[in-house]
Amino acid sequence: MHYIMATERVLHMKGGDGETSYTKNSLLQRKVASMVKPILEDTVKRLISNFSSERCWKVADLGCSSGPNSLFFVSNMLSIMDNVSMSINHRKPRVFQIYMNDLFGNDFNTIFKLIPDFFQRIHEEKNDNHGRCFIHATPGDFYGRLFPDDYIHFFHSSYSLHWLSQAPKSSTNIDEPLNKGNVYITNTSSPSIREAYFNQFEKNFKLFLKSRSVELKSDGVMLLTLIGRDETHKIGNPVEVIGMVLNDMVQERKVASMVKPILEDTVKWLMSNMSSERCWKVADLGCSSGPNSLLFVSDMLSIMDKASFSLNQATPNALQIYMNDLFGNDFNTIFKLIPDFFQRIHEEKKDNHVRCFIHATPGSFYGGLFPDNYIHFFHSSYSLHWLSQAPKSSTNTKEPLNKGNFYITSTSSLSVREAYFNQFEKNFKLFLKSRSEELKSDGIMLLTFIGRDETRKIRNPAPELIGMVLNDMVQEGVLEEKKLDFFDLPIYGPTAEEVRQVIEEEGSFAIQTLRSFNI
Repeated sequence: MHYIMATERVLHMKGGDGETSYTKNSLLQRKVASMVKPILEDTVKRLISNFSSERCWKVADLGCSSGPNSLFFVSNMLSIMDNVSMSINHRKPRVFQIYMNDLFGNDFNTIFKLIPDFFQRIHEEKNDNHGRCFIHATPGDFYGRLFPDDYIHFFHSSYSLHWLSQAPKSSTNIDEPLNKGNVYITNTSSPSIREAYFNQFEKNFKLFLKSRSVELKSDGVMLLTLIGRDETHKIGNPVEVIGMVLNDMVQERKVASMVKPILEDTVKWLMSNMSSERCWKVADLGCSSGPNSLLFVSDMLSIMDKASFSLNQATPNALQIYMNDLFGNDFNTIFKLIPDFFQRIHEEKKDNHVRCFIHATPGSFYGGLFPDNYIHFFHSSYSLHWLSQAPKSSTNTKEPLNKGNFYITSTSSLSVREAYFNQFEKNFKLFLKSRSEELKSDGIMLLTFIGRDETRKIRNPAPELIGMVLNDMVQEGVLEEKKLDFFDLPIYGPTAEEVRQVIEEEGSFAIQTLRSFNI
């Protein structure tokens, strides 16, 4: 098992957009997708007939890899849906949930950075005459479970299933190399080598089929395309290796620990109000990157075990965790931590824990991220003080709002504070409105963000310290004064009363608990 996990981390396409990246070297894969398009069209027709009453389709692209080809399937799917629904006079689904799957080490970041332009192009081509599309990432090995039972309408996989979970081993002598002098099957390879490779493929593919059969809806469909060979046994495939980067943020971990008792109360409330739900959908908004991103998931699983024992209630069978942050967030680092995270959970709990499926949902939380009435629990820690943009002067846009500073300071004028609060109010109301549509009727939210007390002192010294350094740079001629004057940091730490005011004015939520902590 250790060897398999190591293979998962190493064997994936080279990320980024450099000359040797998969993004710049994937024309063959696009050609294959184009050749299979007629079969995809027939598949969509069958799906429309089978699921004519379903208004939200869940579609999984297994082995999506990285680069623009990853969205080529999504583009084809949306285009075909429009053409087919028109030709057979069927209504198309209103909503698509596309789950992009590949190994934990895949370069999902490059895909996510393409999504805004992709959505913009779809909007310009179709105006508003297209189904809503939500794109998630589901990192993990497709030779095992990725989704809850009876969940996916359509599985698609192109150019992926020829990858094995591990290289085959000799069945007779594990101390001797299987294929001395070669790294793969050649024209001169012995029958024992071909047999070893086939046995590994057979084992993997059976695991794949078994896993998908449980996850696919009863009338669901799969479309699989993989590299094959004719009877001459000729085949070829490249391999790239990239490294791994980790980051840790101590302050966020401290905040998560302080809020843990409230999280415990929240989980108990959920278990009491949603005892009949066997699969919880939980979204962590503003998850950022690094090991702290999985701290919430770890706490959630631990608290559920303890709460179910103390309340004498069964836990749900499964948790779907949606990790959200902006398109440019480093999701790759999170995904590379997941194998060890799952291994640790398994060692601590054995098999006595809730099954957990982790997805990524890139996008701004100041807008829609999920279908209506979908999420049971929204969590956000250390994120909502970030604004969608820096505030602007309401009177004169040609004059700097906050001359000499790039954030609110103890000497800032009332107009500067009002501009920041107005931007926060606008953003937070958009956030609350979006979540109210996506949250189930008995759902709940737990939000933690940087704030300030009534003395107006922001509980984050970094901006003022950075401001002092930047002003020194202006004095020394290193930085232009005008650039500093027109740069404002898009962060606002509200008071508890301001938070209460905006929530009550927006009107979608009732406050159960509102607390302040000193860090």
